Amino acid sequence: MLRETGGAPDDDPVVLDIPCYRSTNMLGNVYVLQYPVKPATENRDEEPVVDVKYKPSQQKLALKVALDTRAATFDIRRAEQLVPREGNPDEEESGTMMTECSVEGTLGSKDYKRYSLGIFKDGALHFTPIDGFFQMRPSFAHMNLSEKLDPDSEVAEPEGELVSVKFARHQTERAKKAEERSFAHLHRVSENEPWMQLDYNGRKSDEANSLRSGLRAQLFDPVENAMEVEDIKGALPPVINVRVKCAEDELLDGLFPVLNAVNVKSEKSGKSGVTVPQLSSQQLKLRPLSERIAVVACRAKIIRYSEACELMKLEPENEIMRGLMACCYLVQGCWVVRSDQLYKNSVDAKQPAGAVPVDILARARDYILFNFHKNRVVDKEKLKAVLRLPLSNLTALFKEVSKPVGDRPGSYEFAFPTDTDFISRYADVAERQALLWDAKFHQLMRLLKSDEVTRNSESSPTSSPSRRRRRRTRSQRDSVGSDVETSVDTVRAVKIGARAVSVCSSLRHPGQPEAKEVDKEKPKAMSEAAQLPLREPIVKNLMMGRIDPDFLGYPELSKAKLKFLNETFLPPIRDLLRTESAKNLGNGNDSGVMNEFKRLGLFGMTIPKEFGGLECSAMEVCRLLEAVGEHPILGYRFIAHCGWVVNTILKFGTDAQKREYLPAMAKGEKIGAWCFGELSSGFDARVFQTKAIQNDSEEDFIINGEKPIVFNATDADFFIVFAKTESEDHLYNKIWETTAFCVPRNTPGITVTPSKSEGLSGAAVGSVTFQNVRVSSDQILGEKNRAFEHATISLAETQYLIAALCVGQMKKILKDVVDHCVPRVSMLEPYVKHDLVRERIGRISMKTLLSESMLYATSGMIDSGEYDDFMSESVATKIFASEALFDVAVEATRQMGSRCFFQEESSYISSAFSASVVGTSNDILRIFLALRSIENAAKEMQMMVSIQRNPYDNPHVVFKKSAIRLLDVLPVIGKRRSNRLKYHLHGHLHPVFTPHANSLERLILRFPICAEMALVDSGTSIGARQVVLKTFSDISIQLYAATCGLARASRSHCIGLKQSSVEIAIACRAAEEIFDEVEAMLKPLEDSALGSPQHRVCDLGKKVLMSKDYFFEHALTHNWD
Repeated sequence: MLRETGGAPDDDPVVLDIPCYRSTNMLGNVYVLQYPVKPATENRDEEPVVDVKYKPSQQKLALKVALDTRAATFDIRRAEQLVPREGNPDEEESGTMMTECSVEGTLGSKDYKRYSLGIFKDGALHFTPIDGFFQMRPSFAHMNLSEKLDPDSEVAEPEGELVSVKFARHQTERAKKAEERSFAHLHRVSENEPWMQLDYNGRKSDEANSLRSGLRAQLFDPVENAMEVEDIKGALPPVINVRVKCAEDELLDGLFPVLNAVNVKSEKSGKSGVTVPQLSSQQLKLRPLSERIAVVACRAKIIRYSEACELMKLEPENEIMRGLMACCYLVQGCWVVRSDQLYKNSVDAKQPAGAVPVDILARARDYILFNFHKNRVVDKEKLKAVLRLPLSNLTALFKEVSKPVGDRPGSYEFAFPTDTDFISRYADVAERQALLWDAKFHQLMRLLKSDEVTRNSESSPTSSPSRRRRRRTRSQRDSVGSDVETSVDTVRAVKIGARAVSVCSSLRHPGQPEAKEVDKEKPKAMSEAAQLPLREPIVKNLMMGRIDPDFLGYPELSKAKLKFLNETFLPPIRDLLRTESAKNLGNGNDSGVMNEFKRLGLFGMTIPKEFGGLECSAMEVCRLLEAVGEHPILGYRFIAHCGWVVNTILKFGTDAQKREYLPAMAKGEKIGAWCFGELSSGFDARVFQTKAIQNDSEEDFIINGEKPIVFNATDADFFIVFAKTESEDHLYNKIWETTAFCVPRNTPGITVTPSKSEGLSGAAVGSVTFQNVRVSSDQILGEKNRAFEHATISLAETQYLIAALCVGQMKKILKDVVDHCVPRVSMLEPYVKHDLVRERIGRISMKTLLSESMLYATSGMIDSGEYDDFMSESVATKIFASEALFDVAVEATRQMGSRCFFQEESSYISSAFSASVVGTSNDILRIFLALRSIENAAKEMQMMVSIQRNPYDNPHVVFKKSAIRLLDVLPVIGKRRSNRLKYHLHGHLHPVFTPHANSLERLILRFPICAEMALVDSGTSIGARQVVLKTFSDISIQLYAATCGLARASRSHCIGLKQSSVEIAIACRAAEEIFDEVEAMLKPLEDSALGSPQHRVCDLGKKVLMSKDYFFEHALTHNWD
């Protein structure tokens, strides 16, 4: 039927309508054989097939085709060379030349159901789905038994015959079973499978014509799966324009007939509240790809990746994947439309009276999808108790994505089968979608808990008022786009005594609603589903030979937050620190710099928004302090104010204390100071000289004492004072404990004296004296007599902030050194060409890179909300960064030479040294870190250590341990045992880091052996073996540094950052040096924990201390007259 019709302005005129039909006569029996390419003049159909064989288990097909020896292209010489010789098991007889060719092929593993075989007959197109493809290739199985023809060659008679003698050996049953499971045995069994002979019908035979007629549809049913024009153009002459008859929604009806029926039913019932834009297929093609995918996803609700690629076949696959990730979640390998995408057109619509709000429906739908992500079958009754939705709404949500299980009332199964092909092919996408679901679960639990708290507060007017918590977000990465999954909030529950403090993130993604307030004192009536999954700490578990491989996924800060920091805060901070006013801060001259920081709100960077602060996440705070690190003394003031003081008030202060101090601290109207250490006792609270004596009325305390080194002392408006108070032990004996007080500066009896200290000038350091200072019991911060625990937690958790300052200062020093070296010339050569200069600058860069990697790995761990204990990681980061800063300062001073005596660079070393003693000295932190790790490891090693400390009571155990250690020493067995891996860290990093990841894991697995030997040697007195504790801490810190460095370089290389190849080289070199240092520390511990060379040095120091002087004789002394 020829006619002209008008279509869209850009469409060609339609000259012919062709009906399309789908034939089902040959379903399950249509396969396509793909042969090697041949000239267009030759046809495979004309070649006579001599033999057809098939192996069912391998799905392998073999054809033997006769060759036309009379053809002009037939090479007789080549055929004589390739003739099968005697001894070929596949050939019954041999001739003088090759006259037959074998082609073999196996059935492809790809799903070919979306392809069809069509024939054009009687003006109609008939399509039959294809069941598979055999890719046929020439086979020359006899080549290894053939030889080239050479008439001049003669075969020499063998001089002798080599005889091999094999002696039978008894094989155990275990060895036989292992051999049966081996690849060689399975391959041999597969290859020995007998061939099954098949019949072959030629193209013109009656049988072939009969089978070919089955490709036509008998009843001419309309096609179920609509076909695009491009699919059938090849079957028609090129001059004919074809239009396939297609209804408006036929495209979706063909692909998703079952789900569309469910969706229509839901829309008619009005339960789901979904409004999907109605577009014709022609209008849909004119939309951008992201909108097309969103519309298809909203209509289908569930879509497979292969189906999406079929619909958008002309688009790149990575763009299709990006579009699916922007509007869908991955559930059981299928893409399910997001609730916010599904309900976005219904949010502003007017809701009927009594209807469930759309946001609650979306939240419930997400929770249902999360459960289907974890399990294929979900019990509706269990979810009903959590969601508390009307039964009609809950049932409608379930029917959108699942179907009832017949034999299990109340159970629903996910509507589509699990797409295992997609999960195995795109494992990285599936893994990151799983991380997204975990973060989404945390957000849903927080919102569900918020709804329950709201309901309880409405039903109980006398309940305690709710309290808002600090919020932090965790950025999720994706292999296609990292900004697709950044709008996720996570919650971290930090367990301190009997309290739980929720810490969340600050700068939310644009458009993200603010969470409701959460009640802190909520009883344990919450459902078990609301409990947040927590991960084990990293550093503390290294001593037990454990590490979480997921930690190697390096954290990220979302693009929106990073852009906000780079545009709003970092430029004014840099400009301000480079002014003359900032340079004069070291002389005690404020000159308006602090006022400018107050205007930016930086004094409230860690304070929640409900108290007027910025509520920054840990990564954001580190980025800000890194910028302030160009002037590190100023950074110490921020750490004292925003770190120690704010953290203590937030965790242990009462509501009244928070309302009194935090809003003014956020604005910079009140500056806090931390009065803890003393000159005579350092940070040992047991020997503090500052005491708070309670009067007879037991309402007030009188504080007397002195705190000589206090940051912000000269500018502080109030002090957090740690003093000793009287208490009683379990036998009612008088003891002294530590209590913290919030003391305003204007309290009578307080005297502040500025201190002049090298390296801390400009930090407002002063000595605070308390003389008969009267404070009330309401000014106690936290629990009475528990202040030392509070101070330990606050100091340990904020140590990483000092590392942020160290990283900023290292980058400034590196830039100064580079600026010094580039223009200079030495020995008639530029500085930059000297290897010593390059090596020194390379080491500075390596230490800076490792410190930065540790800093943001630790802060990302805090922001993730999955770790309730991160004190060890924070301490390890501070120790490594502060000591790296000191090494960098020394190297820079050596490079700059005499310039450091006269320029501002003279303060490099003094400023770097202050980083190792501010807050708490690195030596104390090392002991703290080691004792926490040993305390954690001793819980599991207690029984084995007790057995080994009593060898005569348990000789068999001691003998077994000794035998294992002896085997480890043997070259062959020990090497084989050391190569065993448990966590396979290389699978979580880029393949280029495989050797380094394996070395890292082997060192981690050796660590618990040394710890166990130290506990066996020392027992409960291990706390007094400080040299061993220091070694344990150094091993943990170095292993943690190598882990962070490899994780950071792997991320940079995987996402294609600039200079990622240089990062790889630096990270690998740094890891190799760390492994050598750890090996050098582990070896003496494995030999003898208490007889290491360090203890010999300890003995020498003991003698010097006893003599109170250098007791050796002078080098020129002689013992004769």
